[in-house]
Amino acid sequence: MHTSYEYMLSCLMVLTILISTQIAISIMVTRQIVLLQKRAGYLQVDVILDSLLLSPGDPPDWGRRWSGKPRILGLADSKTERLYVLDPYKVSRLRNDTINRITPTEARKLMGLREDYHFTLKIYPVFQVKITGNQSFIVTVKTRFGRPIINANVTAYYIPRSFSYSANYLVRSNITGLNGQCSLEFEERENYVLLVKVEIFGLKVERTFPEGLNLKVIGGHIIKTDYSLINEICFSTGVITGMGGEHTSRLVEIDGSIYVAEFYLWR
Repeated sequence: MHTSYEYMLSCLMVLTILISTQIAISIMVTRQIVLLQKRAGYLQVDVILDSLLLSPGDPPDWGRRWSGKPRILGLADSKTERLYVLDPYKVSRLRNDTINRITPTEARKLMGLREDYHFTLKIYPVFQVKITGNQSFIVTVKTRFGRPIINANVTAYYIPRSFSYSANYLVRSNITGLNGQCSLEFEERENYVLLVKVEIFGLKVERTFPEGLNLKVIGGHIIKTDYSLINEICFSTGVITGMGGEHTSRLVEIDGSIYVAEFYLWR
């Protein structure tokens, strides 16, 4: 009997901690949104996008739980108090090619939107990085409007595809010119891939060549991740129609790289 009481007490304590954590998260997100709502022109679309980007969701680590769906949809990284820092595991669950993907229809329900509402969420790097070539690579850096970015610092890592932490890899650096381009020369090696890091004005974007590799740079070192490098995501319940929709955007951070999160809402 005594053991049963102890078991019940421990279960009650765990439940209390979980509820308290969710209440604390909800209060923090609500306070931030209330502050944002005081800005002029803060619309319904802003409320929805900020709720999505500032809340970690429920459970807070739902992105890593591949066997289940979240009860509340939120993309924020629960391991930091910094705003607009997203969890790459959660963002990856929105991709078309991901196992146990969250569908746009499921997301609409989790966000509390009625079925007659439609939305599009786009997440893409703050500037465009294009890589061409083989051995001699050309890296082109442009704004999202197609204008060349001058004097961007480009660092390229030439890595064996079967990467291990003891593997040797080559590093080259250059700066983009007036056309937003720079060249990086390597000796051609079989089964090698390229990881490029572009930095300017404190903004960083990473890109792999070919695309879709699960590699990234942290502190000048290459690491392997459980997910492929996020390039661009278009997550939508349908095609935008009519003129009555709303649109907003935010700069967000994912794994140290800067992205734009755009949100469209219409009926």
